[in-house]
Amino acid sequence: MLTLHHADELEPLLRSLAGVLAPPLSDPFTPHVVAVPSAGTADAVMAALGARLGSTGRGDGIVANVNFLFPGQFVARALGAATTDDDPWSIERLTWTVLQILEAQPSLLPWATDGGAGAGASAGRDPWALARRIADLFDQYASQRPALITSWGLGEDTDGTFLQDGQLAPLDAGHLWQARLWREVRKHIDTPSPPERLPHYLEQMRLGAIQPNLPERVSVFGFGSLSFTFLSLLRSLAQVREVHVFLRHPSRVAWASSVNRLAGAVQVRVNLDVAAHVNHPLLVSWGRPALEARALTAGMPDVVERAVDTATSAPRSLLGHLQHGIRHDVAPAPVGGLALADHSLQVHACHGDLRQLEVLRDALGHAFVADPTLQAHDVLVLCPDLERFAPLVESVLGRGSLPVPARVGDRSLTTEDSLADVLQAALQLVEGRATLTQVLSLAQSEPVRTRFGWEADHIGQLANWCTELGTRWGLLAEHRVQWGIPSDIAGGTWRAMSERLLAGAALSAPVDRAVLGNVVPFDDMGSDDVALAGTMADFLARLVWLHEQVGTPRPIAEWVDTLHAVVDHFCAVPKDEHWRIAALHLVLDEIRITATGPNGTSAVPLGIADVKAVLANHLADRPGRLRLRSGAVTVTSLIPLRGVPARVV
Repeated sequence: MLTLHHADELEPLLRSLAGVLAPPLSDPFTPHVVAVPSAGTADAVMAALGARLGSTGRGDGIVANVNFLFPGQFVARALGAATTDDDPWSIERLTWTVLQILEAQPSLLPWATDGGAGAGASAGRDPWALARRIADLFDQYASQRPALITSWGLGEDTDGTFLQDGQLAPLDAGHLWQARLWREVRKHIDTPSPPERLPHYLEQMRLGAIQPNLPERVSVFGFGSLSFTFLSLLRSLAQVREVHVFLRHPSRVAWASSVNRLAGAVQVRVNLDVAAHVNHPLLVSWGRPALEARALTAGMPDVVERAVDTATSAPRSLLGHLQHGIRHDVAPAPVGGLALADHSLQVHACHGDLRQLEVLRDALGHAFVADPTLQAHDVLVLCPDLERFAPLVESVLGRGSLPVPARVGDRSLTTEDSLADVLQAALQLVEGRATLTQVLSLAQSEPVRTRFGWEADHIGQLANWCTELGTRWGLLAEHRVQWGIPSDIAGGTWRAMSERLLAGAALSAPVDRAVLGNVVPFDDMGSDDVALAGTMADFLARLVWLHEQVGTPRPIAEWVDTLHAVVDHFCAVPKDEHWRIAALHLVLDEIRITATGPNGTSAVPLGIADVKAVLANHLADRPGRLRLRSGAVTVTSLIPLRGVPARVV
């Protein structure tokens, strides 16, 4: 049975979820399973359940033996052995397949030109990046327009939408290349795509041929919308398991007044305006996904709907009036009787990233002063471009007359672990000009200093040497040729600096002038500087080695070997943190695994730009932990904590 619980706030849904989880399963050692859209939702749900499950009302509750799964994990468990980790249609593996197809048949692209014999995907500037965009497009089609993929598999060129007579609309001529390329990918993979195989799997599940790897009762919590594919899976699963779906919908009135009842069918969706009956403009714009979810679920005979009551009171603030209008689907009207000191909804116009954070700091500082009961962990800051603002958050918010403690909540491994930063910075450095700022920034990072035994004052000495020796940019003279500097001019390069330092270290005592070959030794060196000069020369020699490695396009397997070596050459951590290096090596191994298909690892030669994109993609797929209840303001991107309540947002 599928039970659909819906409410316009998360709090009443949490009460219902606690009621579903409270009764034990038939096997008390079997974990409960709750599917959630993000890690932030899982953290918030776990914290809230801890105040309810096993609690006597004194904050002594406990949450144990509950597994929180993301949608992809939940689907895999629901399909049992039908879905495996090495699915060739996963977006990572699909990218490499598209890359191989384009390398072999570049004419499949409408903008491809005749590059002569052997001109394939690698003839383009960033072939992997192009393949990734196409694979992402195919993956979105499979999720949002399954009828399109199914028709392409049958050899029909349609766009996945339906005409008034119920027939599939023909594909625009400008998009025909996508259907042809997809068919070549399907032929190469030789395995049905998810939209092609899902109906068979669901039928097998209903017949009992596929046993879901799930307990007898499962919950789906915190979603604001449901795709047709996911809903179809849940309805089939509900025939063999007890399924509870907890759906957030911004307006109970709009939910009840929905005139569209698709009953789980998507065919006629193109002919519907799901917002036609809605009065509030924010529901029409921002609430459209929730309105579509309601239209899709309405009228399903195999679903039991339960509206969860929400405690409401008369609005007394501007924000309260806005929320009341959305909840009751009332068109906005002038609001009177508000206090002059009402600051419940504020808009600040700022110029530049730094100024935005400064105004945010001041606004939050005043909020803490105005309300002594407000704690830092009660505040949630949502940022649409977190990676852009993350480096500034803690430093800007933590200074001034009203400092605010803040922690970035969901940063990827790229920004969470300095090891990943070193790897990416080293690749960026040797691909570019190797400027003074780039090299010293890399040298002062924690893993590099640990690797070469440097302290903070050593970095200061290196900077002083750069100033005295006139070091500016370029690893060596040959490195600067591409920027128009003759190869016989080595002054100002890192190689020239290294040679002068080593020559100076070799002298037994300072002299007025000595020349060893074409090198003038740097003789202003103390006895403590000799070791530093040696490790600096070693560091620079490894950068020269890496520069030589990245100059020629190579298959991804060779690049992975190089990336492993870069980690070992430039990074070290304390013994009790060796797991950090092991985790980064694991990410690199996963790159090789995803690039391996039925015919072996991809042999398409890639340049450094594509390799950096591959690396960044895999690092971004490993999010860091959310730090809720850390005693600081949580700063996060829009998705992880979407719909999670906070006292100040």
